[in-house]
Amino acid sequence: MERLPSTKSLQVFVVVAELLNFTHAAEQLNMTQGAISRQILSLEEQMGVSLFERLTRRLKLTPSGYVFLQYAQRAIIELQLAKSALSNTQNTVRICAPSCISSWLLQKIAGFQQRFPDHEVELTATTKHTSVADLNHFDLWVRYSEHEQLPPYYSRLLFAEKLSPVVSPAMWQGGQPDVEQLTGLTWLHPSAEHKDWKLWLAKTLGNSVLSQANQHFATLDQAVNAAIGGFGVAMGDVELARRDIELGRLIQPFEATVSSGKSYYISSLTQHSRSAVEQFEQFLLESS
Repeated sequence: MERLPSTKSLQVFVVVAELLNFTHAAEQLNMTQGAISRQILSLEEQMGVSLFERLTRRLKLTPSGYVFLQYAQRAIIELQLAKSALSNTQNTVRICAPSCISSWLLQKIAGFQQRFPDHEVELTATTKHTSVADLNHFDLWVRYSEHEQLPPYYSRLLFAEKLSPVVSPAMWQGGQPDVEQLTGLTWLHPSAEHKDWKLWLAKTLGNSVLSQANQHFATLDQAVNAAIGGFGVAMGDVELARRDIELGRLIQPFEATVSSGKSYYISSLTQHSRSAVEQFEQFLLESS
C-alpha cells in the first residue's frame, strides 16, 4: 500500500493554510518555524506538487493546495469523529478557551453541571486568543475573532466584545466620570500596542489623552485582576467584567462602551457524535 501522509503533517498543513504564515503556525502548534517548514516540504515531496507559493512576506495556496486542503480538513474531521464515537468518556466535554474568558466559563460550567450532574466538563485555558484548538484533544473551543466562520469548523456567537474602563471602587473617587481622574491612574494593558485604550478614547472622548503611568500584562485577565487588586484601571470587556461589577469588586465609571469589532464564538466540528457536547454547547448559547 502506498504510504499516506501522517496525521501530524495534515494538521500542520491545515494550520499553515489557515494562517498563511510559518511563524504564526509555529506559535500555535508549539513547534519551531524550521520544523513547520520541513513538515510542509516533506508533504509536498510526498504529494508531488507544490502546496504553497512562497511570496516575499506571506504564503499563498497554489491551486493544488486549495484542492488538497479540502481533503485534509475532511480527513481530520472524520478521524476526530471516529475517535469521539469510540471514546470511553461519552459524558465528558473537553473545551479549550482563552484564559480571559475562563472565569465567565466556569460560572456557565457550574450551572450546566447542576442541570446535568452526570456530565463532566474539562476546561483548558490558553493565552493564545486566536488559536484553533487541536481536534485530537478538544470537542469545543472558544474563538476570539472578527470572523464567525472558519471553515471547516462550525461557530456560533457567544457575545460581541464591548470595551469600557473598569477599576476597583477603592481607586475611584466617585462622582461624574472625570478624564483627569482617569489619567491620574495607572493604565493596565494586555498588550504593548494599547489598541483597546486608543479605540475607546477615540470613539468616546474624541481625543488621545495619555495616562501618567502604564503597566503591561500578557493577557486581558491579568490586567483586569490587577485592576481588582487596586493597581490601576483596565480597559475591560463589560460582559466578562459583569460578575466582578455585580460583586462590587469593580466599577465601570464611564457608561460609554465601544465595540472592538471582535467577538467570542463557540466552535466545533460541523457535527457532534455525542449528546453531551451538543447539550453543553446549547446551554452556553442559551445562557449567554
